Amino acid sequence: MRQYSTRLVILTLLSCLTVSSPLFAVLNEVGAAVTSDFTWSPKFVIVGSRINFTASPTGGSPPYNFSWNFADGSTNATGNPVSHTYQANGIYNVTLAVKDSTSSTTMASHSVTVQAWPIIRDGWVVYWNVTSDDGINIWNVTYNGNLVVRDARLPGIQVTYIDRLCGPFYDEPTTTYQDDIVAGQMSYHNSSDPSNPWWEILANYNVPGYSYQQFWRFFPDGRWDAGLNMSTGCPFDHVYQPHWRMDLSVVDDQNNFMSQFTRSGEWQDLIWEGQFADSGSRDPAHNNTVWSFGGHGKSYYLAPSVTQAASDLPLTPSSIILLRNHPNEVESNHVAPYETPEQWSNGELAFRRNIVFWFLSEIADHGGAGPANQAVLSFYPVGF
Repeated sequence: MRQYSTRLVILTLLSCLTVSSPLFAVLNEVGAAVTSDFTWSPKFVIVGSRINFTASPTGGSPPYNFSWNFADGSTNATGNPVSHTYQANGIYNVTLAVKDSTSSTTMASHSVTVQAWPIIRDGWVVYWNVTSDDGINIWNVTYNGNLVVRDARLPGIQVTYIDRLCGPFYDEPTTTYQDDIVAGQMSYHNSSDPSNPWWEILANYNVPGYSYQQFWRFFPDGRWDAGLNMSTGCPFDHVYQPHWRMDLSVVDDQNNFMSQFTRSGEWQDLIWEGQFADSGSRDPAHNNTVWSFGGHGKSYYLAPSVTQAASDLPLTPSSIILLRNHPNEVESNHVAPYETPEQWSNGELAFRRNIVFWFLSEIADHGGAGPANQAVLSFYPVGF
């Protein structure tokens, strides 16, 4: 009986060692050396924004002590998680030291890029923000000290189906734009062509079934572009209609006016509120432009450009809707029935008044996997 008991004990111990158990897992984890890494959010970091850092230690003997060095001369922080704000743009090598209860220590480091805000570059000063329903909103934009953009935004993209299968829909960024900042899917992007230098603020955002990419692009000579790339996985014929709202400040607000280049080869002033379609006529003396905004020797000349992947579908001319500037006319109602810029055109006098305009492009698409479509409005300066 004594020998049988010994064998039973041995078999029991072997069974405990070969069968996974919570106790064995804990013993194994505690016996491992402490290691750690960390993440930060948002991934797209700008000057003055708060960044949250979170460590993820494993192994060693808890509890852990955390020490953070943000590489900007500030006092080291302790704890987990922690937050920090950078006061200057640059690349910072953030270091984390983690010590367990036995004084075993591990280190981790990552480079964190902090972007400038506002953007000051090539004579431009650009303030921007990601809004809840207007995409990347830019405001108080100056070029060589001159205020040229008081406010510009993309409230949304209206999508209609040619066979009325469903919709219409009004796609807007809402919280997905904020997610892009967190995920680092925004960027300051530079041209790769030295002969055509520019830089842009760019962001991806996705609406289920659709993919949009918005950008504001700036050139050293004072030109700037508003643009949107569009594609979808929905295999049905439909039409995109992006809605941009532009409030420019070229001269004093009470003396701004818009003009359109006519088929007769002349510039015609636009006197009243209304929608004015691209007639196809271009002014070769001003970068083949269609509309102009400004006065008193200082103007922006506007040229629309549309890339429609489905060349077999009809191409609808772009248009502007000229309006008196009323603050409540901003397409804030994004549920059916949708607000549209056309509904605010009441025939008011717009010549030499405080005005805004909406730029509308229509791009037809078959849907499904394929090349992206693009709509761009370019602004060419004169007199700046």
